This record gives sequence, structure tokens and C-alpha cells, in this order.
Amino acid sequence: MVKPPKKAQSDSSSRLLADPAILTNALDHLDQGVSVLDGDLRLVLINRRFMELLDFPSDVIGVGTLLEDVFRFNAERGEYGEGNVESQVRERMELARKREPHRFERVRPDGIVIEIVGNPLPDGGFVTTYTDITEKKRSEEQLRERTELLRNVLDHSPAIIAVRDREGRFQLVNRAYEEMFDVKGVDLKGKTVRDLMPDDFADDLSSYDRQVLETGEPMIHEHAAALKNGGDMLFSVRFPIRDAAGNVSAVGSIATDISEIKWAEKALKESETRYQYAVHQAGIWDWNVVEGELYFSPRFEEMLGYEESEFSALTGDSVIRVLHPDDVDHYFDELRQHFRTPGTGYDSEFRLRNKNGSYRWYHARGQSFRDEKGTVVRMSGLITDITERRKAEQELVLAKERAEYANRTKTEFLAHMSHELRTPLNSVIGFSQLMTGEVAGELSASYREYAALIENAGDHLLNVISDVLDVSKIEFGNLELVDEDVVVADLVKGVAALLNDMAAQRGVSLTVNRGIRDIPVLRADPLRCRQIIINLVSNAIKFSPRGDVVIDAWFDGGWTALSVTDTGVGIAPSDIERVLEPFSQIRGSHQQAGEGTGLGLHLSKRLTELQGGSLEIESELGKGTTVIIRFPPERTVPGAETRKRSGTDGTEDSGRR
Repeated sequence: MVKPPKKAQSDSSSRLLADPAILTNALDHLDQGVSVLDGDLRLVLINRRFMELLDFPSDVIGVGTLLEDVFRFNAERGEYGEGNVESQVRERMELARKREPHRFERVRPDGIVIEIVGNPLPDGGFVTTYTDITEKKRSEEQLRERTELLRNVLDHSPAIIAVRDREGRFQLVNRAYEEMFDVKGVDLKGKTVRDLMPDDFADDLSSYDRQVLETGEPMIHEHAAALKNGGDMLFSVRFPIRDAAGNVSAVGSIATDISEIKWAEKALKESETRYQYAVHQAGIWDWNVVEGELYFSPRFEEMLGYEESEFSALTGDSVIRVLHPDDVDHYFDELRQHFRTPGTGYDSEFRLRNKNGSYRWYHARGQSFRDEKGTVVRMSGLITDITERRKAEQELVLAKERAEYANRTKTEFLAHMSHELRTPLNSVIGFSQLMTGEVAGELSASYREYAALIENAGDHLLNVISDVLDVSKIEFGNLELVDEDVVVADLVKGVAALLNDMAAQRGVSLTVNRGIRDIPVLRADPLRCRQIIINLVSNAIKFSPRGDVVIDAWFDGGWTALSVTDTGVGIAPSDIERVLEPFSQIRGSHQQAGEGTGLGLHLSKRLTELQGGSLEIESELGKGTTVIIRFPPERTVPGAETRKRSGTDGTEDSGRR
């Protein structure tokens, strides 16, 4: 066992400390532990934080204690792990006697991580600082996990995703990009498309990126590309990525391989051409304009279901008798246009009535013969049944519209998600660099602030992804609720404390009504209730710059109601239903571009409904919005008192922000 601390300071201590009381008092107010050893490796100065961090009893360790006794005390209580105590002391004393600067981390048995930095003094002693970096290490691990989660999301997307900076250098690509262009993301860092693509293709991509950088607007387009799978055409969406100041700092691209669609369209067109010009599959018509005689070949009459000469006898010198009523005007307009335009071929599509009474589409193509005055005297050509082609075209148009809508929805989501993920991620990276680079000063107390900022940015990143996953779970019925007793007042005050900084940054006054403390306990899922309230309050803060946000709760016919009211931009009545849909946002000049994923209100509504409740919105443009959630009577824990909603209740102001 180590000896009790000596009462008298050494001569070295007297020389070092001109006024020990003042110095000791100052050191006791530091957040870091400090110890000073004299040339004999004896403690001559320590502060309160040193004793707290290392959990030293004051009756064993103190001023005058030899470093060797400190090591022995730690070894005996297992601070250095299992092993021979004297061997552990000897090893550490050998290092100390070298009088060399040192920096290392030590994990105490209780899990606290301490960074120890020692520097030799001119008289042979040491000054050493001890910093609790447990939260920093935990934040770094969380950042690593969340970065890995983001990478997994991107790499499992079938879309081809890339990010390039203003100079065109690659910042990020996903696995689909690597596979389609046969490259490795690690090899692309710092390179441009000109280092990867042929010159003509690189020129095109660079021009697209420049357009987005200059306009700050997304663009949608198709472009050629040589893909590893043999594809040659991409459908791409390019969008600006903005930094914290709102400036466009990079261009993101999301592309889909549409080569097979293009090949199918080309094949369909070629097939149609062959079909139209195959005489053995087409009918022949001839019209003597001067004599008024109209002839159709037997093949055409067969196509319409008539016996030979039946159709000619029915129509006489005009097809008007079997022409679909809706096509009459169109048919004659095209015919007159052809008559007025010499040198052009005749080309028209219309519906004719078959013998069985049904209508089918036909395509008539031909040429006219004119006299010396330019008057049409005869026309002849081919006519083909294009009913199936028209059906295919209609289905293709519908399919294309559906695909474009789905793609737009996906693109908008990914663009917003990219912004929401990268903005906090930039903060995480920036502040972590400040901490590791000790920009704020060596071992400054600012490290705590940076660690908090890292935590907030990382949490935001995880929350965005979690919202998407929660929506998916709800849609597939996989979200499980865990009911517990929820104290509404504590829950609301916790959310208000969490969002105070956000409110302060936007100049928003965040207020909690005093009467909320009278709301009884609910039987609900506390995690999901907290998620609902955070979504509603953060939404209110975002859309109420320099305004007021009030959280209130009351009883309404046995139901527990909670509201979040803001004095922000408001929502038009016609848009209220739309903002409750997933990925929907109502944008105007008041809203920052790319802010939010459009999931908050939708997710809050669904989570409330899963607990038997409801969510409604009351809003007016320019005057603000109130969102009210209600929980049914069966969610109230019996025996609790109730209160009515009142506009005269006092308020508990969390501070004008």
C-alpha cells in the first residue's frame, strides 16, 4: 500500500509557486486534471479535477506523494489490468525517468477514457494534463457507424449516384456507379470525368454540371453513355448541393440505365415501318378524284371483315359512312391540307367501322397525282390496320407517365435526402477536424462544444434515415409499438430543451404552456410520442423565422389533445392534405431550398394513428399554423385530473430566443 501524502512541499515546489493559494484556486476551476512533478518525480502541484478524474482518495494521494507510489496505488487497485504489481510499477517508472514528452489514452475500469499529455520541465520535473474524452470517443464511434449507414444506403440503391465539386473532381460515387463504369471509388478521389471518360462524353457531362452550377437549378435529361453492361443511354437528374451558407458547392447526379427501353422503342419503330410497307399485309386503295371512283383491294375489305366488293358497294365514293364520328373533321382537314400542299405525301390515321360494328384504327399512306395546273386528279396508296400498335402506344404512354412520376418522386426524395445528409455530415467532418487539429487551442474547453455539435449533426443524419425507414415499416405493417406510462409534461419539456438551440438560431420564441403539467399520464409508446413532438416543433421553428412557437395540451371530451402553434408562413387550405403525404412539400420564396425530406408531418400522422389517435392541421397563409394531435380516452391512465383548453392559462416561457 502507498504511504499517506507528506504535509510539507519540497524546495522545488516553493520555487515553482510564487503564490500557491492563487495558483491552486485557479487550477481547481479547470475542466482538465493537472499535476506537476519535481525533479525527484514527486507531486508538487495537483488540482481538484486531477483527483476526481483518477478517483484518488485524498488521504492516500496528494502533494508530496512520489510518482512511484501513485503507480503502485493504481496497480494494486487494478487500473493497469492483471499482472504483477511491481512489474507494472517498474515499467512505468522506467518510462518516466526518460523525461520524454508523451501523449496517450487510458481507459479506466469504469469505462472513462482519459487523454494524458505530459511534458518535461527544465528542472527535470513534469507537467501533465488529464482530459476526459469519453464523449469524444463515443461521438467518433457514432459518426463512424452513421457514415457506414449512409454508405450502405447509397450502395444498395440501383441508381447510379455521383457527387463532383465545382472543379469537377469526384467526391463520392456509389457501388452502382463503380459497376456501370468499371471503376473504383477510391481511385476517383481528386479526379475529373476527363480522367475517366472519352473526351466527347466528358465534354457533355462537364457542360451539364456547369449549367447546374450556374443556374442553381436541377435538370433532367437523357444522354449517351458507354456502360459496362453494354447499355448506351442514361436518364439523369442533376441537382445542386449547397453548403451551410447556401452557395452551390457541388453537383450531384442520379442516373438510371434506360438502354433497354430505347432499344425496345427502336425495335418497335422498325417493326412498324416494315409492317406498314409490307404490301402483302396491307390493303391497297385508289381514288379517281375527277370521276369520284374509290377502289379498295380485296385484302383491305378482308381486313374490315367484308366479302369481296361488299365494302366498295357500301361506301361508294367516300368512306364517310364507316368513319368514326370523332375522326370526320380530322380526316377531311388532313385531306384538304394535302390538296393545298403539292409535293407532299398523304399520311393519315383514323378509325373505321368493321362489318361486326366495332371500330379499328387504320393508317392510310399514299401519293397524289396532279395535272398541269397542280390540281389533284388521283390518289393511291396503302392502308394498314394499326389497332394493336395504337393500343401499344397508349399503354407505352401511360407506362411512361407512371414511370416519370415515380422517377420524379424518387429524384426529389434523393435530392432532398442528399442535402439533409450532407449538410450535417459537413458539420460533423468540420468540427471533428477542429477537434483533432486543436484549432481552438490545445486541450481547450471548446472540445465539449465541438463534441456536442458532432452529436447534433450526427443525430440529424440518423433521424433523416430513420424517418425513411419508419415510413417503410409503417407501410409494410412492421412497426411495433411499446406502450409505457408517459408523463406528457416531462416529455414536452425535454423536447423544448432539446430544440432550444435550434429556436435560438432562428430567433424563435419557444414557449411551453404552464397548464401542460396538469395533463395526466398516458399509456403510449414514449419513443414514438417524442418523435411526433420533435417533428411538429422543429417544423414550426423552421417555418416561423423570428416568430413564436407555443406547445399546449388540454382535455377534449375525454381525449388528450396536444398542439403546436406557430406564427409562421402558414399553409393554404388546398395544400393541407398534400403536406400530409410522404415526400410532399409546399415551397415558396420563404422556404430554403432543399430543407427537409417532406416526411415529418406524414410520419407524425401515421404514428399518432397507430396509437388510436388523430392529427389535424389548422392554418392560414401568412398567419401561422396549429397542428393538433389527440389520443383516445383509453390511452389515459385512470385517476388523473383533467383540464379544459383555455386561452387565459399562464405560460412557462423557456426564453425569448
